[in-house]
Amino acid sequence: MNKLKKWHRYLGLGVALFTLFAIISGWALGHRAALAEIDLPRSILPPAYQYTNWNNASVRGTLRAPVLITDISTKTGTFVETSTAVLTYGTAGIWLTDTLASHFTPFMAGMRHGADNRIVSRIVCADNSLFAATTFHLYRCLSGATSWNEIDLPGHFDGERLTDVETRSDTLVVLSRSHLFISLPPYEHFVRITLAPPPDYKERTNLFSLLWVLHSGELFGRVGIWTVDVLGLLLAVLVITGVAFYFLPHLIRRRRKFGRPVKQSLTWLKYVLRLHNRSGAWLWIFFLLMALTGIFLRPPLLITIVRVSLPTPPGTMLADDNAWNDKLRTIRFDRITNEWLLYTSKGFYRLSMLKNTPIKIADAPPVSVMGANVLEAVDNGWIVGSFNGLYLWNTRTRVITNLYTNLPAIAPPPSRPVSEHPVSGYSDDFVNPIIFEYVAGATTRVEKVPDEESIFVSDFVFPPMPDEIANTHISLWHTALEVHTGRILFGILNPMADIYITLLGLTIIFLLMSGYRLYRRRKQHVAPK
Repeated sequence: MNKLKKWHRYLGLGVALFTLFAIISGWALGHRAALAEIDLPRSILPPAYQYTNWNNASVRGTLRAPVLITDISTKTGTFVETSTAVLTYGTAGIWLTDTLASHFTPFMAGMRHGADNRIVSRIVCADNSLFAATTFHLYRCLSGATSWNEIDLPGHFDGERLTDVETRSDTLVVLSRSHLFISLPPYEHFVRITLAPPPDYKERTNLFSLLWVLHSGELFGRVGIWTVDVLGLLLAVLVITGVAFYFLPHLIRRRRKFGRPVKQSLTWLKYVLRLHNRSGAWLWIFFLLMALTGIFLRPPLLITIVRVSLPTPPGTMLADDNAWNDKLRTIRFDRITNEWLLYTSKGFYRLSMLKNTPIKIADAPPVSVMGANVLEAVDNGWIVGSFNGLYLWNTRTRVITNLYTNLPAIAPPPSRPVSEHPVSGYSDDFVNPIIFEYVAGATTRVEKVPDEESIFVSDFVFPPMPDEIANTHISLWHTALEVHTGRILFGILNPMADIYITLLGLTIIFLLMSGYRLYRRRKQHVAPK
């Protein structure tokens, strides 16, 4: 028991600060909408989070929209000409440039403030208007205007994520993570559509999804989130009282040494010990559940559950009549097959009409579990990009080619969710096509694909990021996410960063169980005979 007490004491001190960081960041993650307008300068974060060479998904895609853009003066006194106008969009917001990327002008007037509110997933043209889908909102910019107007979508609640926007002829389709919103000119009214369930649909849930919403409390709605907030507060009390109980005896001995009164300090010591023991003894099983669910949401233990499914728990937010609840990611209209192409967390689907049943596409390109970041049409099919790399998907011949190796696509093993070339964006609106990798940034290193037209050439170098874009802020919510997952420590803990959450979680589990054991032993020792 003495050895157990020492391990409990010194391990607890060692992880106290990391546990408090996890608790505070967890609070922030549960209230994204409330924190959406609070930003932090990227300069206070490690170098990996700073914009360099258009990395970190600063550009996800671009749009040529010359007839819709009015000549706009830049700070240098030059003008962006309508004939060459290009809009870039991504985590850095929307910027107006030209086909040479010679200068950049912000194009976000009218949008809500905050970096999280200005993460743009896509921009399209329809009926002489621009439509932009951000994380939570849809915006419209009329032809010739220089500011955006927010559009209300029926049945779209505040905090529900939008993921994409697409057009077919004059039909505008907006995609959230669970529904479609359809509109026709003049695009003043939208109709919310719930897609039909696929033929192989079973009312089951992925174990990863279950643990995710259980860890955050979302499984039981807003009440569950508040409950997890309170549990986080009580866990913080457990950590702080544990640290205080270690240092207070040293303080008391020091005061005695110098002849100072210690009665008040002894009272505090007893109170701290009582609060530490009771909060741990009464709630340790809930804290244990939080730690257990957390360690399975990150590698390496994530790999063991990512493909496991089980019956949907009734009475929870996962028990939804919508088979596509929180599964929709990207939608495009394939003009080669004359069908809608739908990417979801369950893979690619096709449907001839939006009211029809989506059919699973078996021979689709490999996509990272983080989702498809690029889905751009080319003459013979699609350019598909994700953290698994970049592929040419020829929908005429059904051939899928890895554009980094010029070889037929081979799906990477589940243990490698990120390839050597994590692709976060792509554009063919400049002199040459540009690939945007999440880490390396803008590149034209991909070469000609055998038996295809030359898609990539490398004689055009994308210019460096202007300081105005490189110095844009990062949202407090995304910073909290990086802290909570431990990714922010990658530059310090490599190569142990990948197992940081596992080590922290297992340590917390040991501390909870050893603390409860010590508490019960003490209770038995002082119990009257």
